[in-house]
Amino acid sequence: MLDDAEYVIVSYGSTSGSVRRAIKVLRAQGYRVGMLRPKTAWPFPGWVVENLVSRGVQKFITVEVNMGKMYHVVKEFSRGVLVEHIPYAPGYIPDPDYVVNNVRKVIEG
Repeated sequence: MLDDAEYVIVSYGSTSGSVRRAIKVLRAQGYRVGMLRPKTAWPFPGWVVENLVSRGVQKFITVEVNMGKMYHVVKEFSRGVLVEHIPYAPGYIPDPDYVVNNVRKVIEG
């Protein structure tokens, strides 16, 4: 769902299922949100982030079960496009409602 996305959620591993469900809810509410799910953490597909920047993505949002490892890598390739971070306590998978609520806060300011 990246074709028309204004906001891209970057999620890796176990959080991806919750993010996928959250995106369906957010899209139903009218938000143009998509997901980038890298299959490997290293090497990180920075070229995909760069391509999304050139297509006009307004903001990247990282949803992680850690305190910002993916955030820093996305920021490295974002060419100045704002990157927001939604952390979640290690050991748990975020509920889709948690993702929806926090992504809406990031988008709406």
